[in-house]
Amino acid sequence: MEYFDEFDQPSPNVLNVPFSPGSVKSSCKCSDFSLKASSKGENIGCTLRSSSDDLLKGVLQPSFSVPSSYSFDGRTFQLDVKKDINGFLKLNHVVSFVPETSKFGNATRLELISSYLRGSANIDYSAPREAKINLKGIYGDASAQLNGKLFQPRNLKYTLNPTKNVSLETDFNKFKIGLIQAGETAEGGIEYGWSKGNSSHSLVLAVKKRLPKADLYAKVDHNGEVSFAQTAFLDLGTLEKIKCTIGCQFNALQWQAPRFGVNFDLNF
Repeated sequence: MEYFDEFDQPSPNVLNVPFSPGSVKSSCKCSDFSLKASSKGENIGCTLRSSSDDLLKGVLQPSFSVPSSYSFDGRTFQLDVKKDINGFLKLNHVVSFVPETSKFGNATRLELISSYLRGSANIDYSAPREAKINLKGIYGDASAQLNGKLFQPRNLKYTLNPTKNVSLETDFNKFKIGLIQAGETAEGGIEYGWSKGNSSHSLVLAVKKRLPKADLYAKVDHNGEVSFAQTAFLDLGTLEKIKCTIGCQFNALQWQAPRFGVNFDLNF
C-alpha cells in the first residue's frame, strides 16, 4: 500500500493542467469531515475522513495534543496521527487495516523544515527497503532537490532550480528542462525532455490566463495531445466558493472522441 503520496506531489504550475481526462472527481470538506468521490471508466472510489484535534482527548494534559484522522475508502480503514514539534519537526504515523485480508499496515513519515533545508523520509514497515527520501536545499529563489528510494541510490531523481522560473530534472538517464514565465494576468511555460542514448524527445507548451472569476489553461505536446481546462469558483446561494474544474483532452494528429474531466471542490 502506498502512503503519504499526497505530500510528495510536484508543485502546481502552468505545465500541470488541473484535471484528469475521462474522470469525474468531487470533494466536500468542512472543519472535521471530508468526503472524496471519483469515477473513471468502471472504477468508482469514495473516501470518508473524520479528523480530531486530539486523539487522546486531553488525557495527558491540556497543552499537549495529538491531532488525528480516521478514513475508510470501502476497502481499508486508516488511522493517521500527526504531531508538529515547534514547527521544525513533523511526525506522521499511519496504521491501516484491510478487513478482507485481515492485513495490518504501519508507516511513518518524518519531516524536517527550516529556512534553508527541508527533508522528509517515508518508511513502510512491511517493506523497509522501499523507504523514500526527499531533501531540498533553498537559498533565495534557487533550490536543489533529490528524491527517490533510499536503498536505490542509482535511481534517485535530482531537480535544480537556479531561479524560480527555470528547472532541470534528471536521474542521469532522462533529462527535462522547464521554463516558466509569469505575469499579472497570464503565464506561459515550455518543457523539453530527452533520454541518454535514445533518439526520443518530448516537448510541451502551456499557457494560463487569469480572468476575474476563472482561470483558463491550454497545453499541447509533441505527440499532438491537446488539453483545455477552466477553473472557476461558483456561488450558488448558501453554497459559496464551489471550485469547479472542467477540461477536455484530444489528439490533434490522431483524431478520436475527446476525453472530458470534471472536478468539484466544496469547502464549508
